[in-house]
Amino acid sequence: MIPLFSTDQVREVDTYAINDLGISGLVLMENAALQIFSIVREKITNLKKIEKIGFVCGKGNNGGDGFAVARHFANNNFKVNVIYIGEEKEMSSDCAENFKILSNLTGQNENITIKKYSSIKDLRFIAECKVIFDGMLGSGGHGSLREPYKSIVENINKIRAYKVAVDLPTGLDADKGFGDSVFKADLTITLGEYKRGLFFSDGALYTGEVVKGNIGISYSYFDRYDAKEYLIEPEDAFNFLPVKNKNVNKYSAGKVLVIAGSDKLPGAAVLTSLSALKAGAGASILCFPKSARKLVSKKLLEVIVEPYDDNS
Repeated sequence: MIPLFSTDQVREVDTYAINDLGISGLVLMENAALQIFSIVREKITNLKKIEKIGFVCGKGNNGGDGFAVARHFANNNFKVNVIYIGEEKEMSSDCAENFKILSNLTGQNENITIKKYSSIKDLRFIAECKVIFDGMLGSGGHGSLREPYKSIVENINKIRAYKVAVDLPTGLDADKGFGDSVFKADLTITLGEYKRGLFFSDGALYTGEVVKGNIGISYSYFDRYDAKEYLIEPEDAFNFLPVKNKNVNKYSAGKVLVIAGSDKLPGAAVLTSLSALKAGAGASILCFPKSARKLVSKKLLEVIVEPYDDNS
């Protein structure tokens, strides 16, 4: 089983890494950016044919991740168009550092273009980008999106591009899995560990493929936390299947009786009785109205059929 963690638990591990292990926030951010860069290059097979990559970055550490990822793409000969939201003085310290580095590079790297967001018209700056990164809020957002984020998310969702969410799609609650307006990602690279909200409710609709990115902290540090939700893997279900004796026959391995179907709706009877066999039943016995005999019997070779009178 794959454990799912709360936002608070993930942040506690980040704090532990910074305060107890001495790994600075900038190092964690750089590790995250390198992981994201590597994962995206692996996932998008035709990436080299893409002319421009768009980034929309906020003021917090999620924005800092976005600025750092943009730098790595630019340094590897990709053209990047970066939109940042808010004032530089409002940025978190690590976000401001990566913004400063990216800004300084614009003088010597023509692949980098940066634009401050002022109105929804500025999204034209990334409208032709075939890949767009969401580095706006990440797990730092709670509740319904406020402006300008709400309008930005809703308009980016209309752009035809491959969309990547950094850590978490903007607008999605990382713990509850809900959101009114949510960035619709094709790929979500969640940092540190899997968050609960990525896998149910709105999370299942907006995250696309979810991949975990290591930020330089051993996953064993999460063992100290009790996860309340888990993702079930195929081997987990397999381990619960009973072991059958070698001399088993269809009558000793469990019998299932299905009473279903009609002449107008025979499909449910067919699917249910066959599913019982595929799930491991030794014998599947189907009782159905005689009027459905021709529709049902010809589709069932292994199921035992017992028709009954329609007026019974």
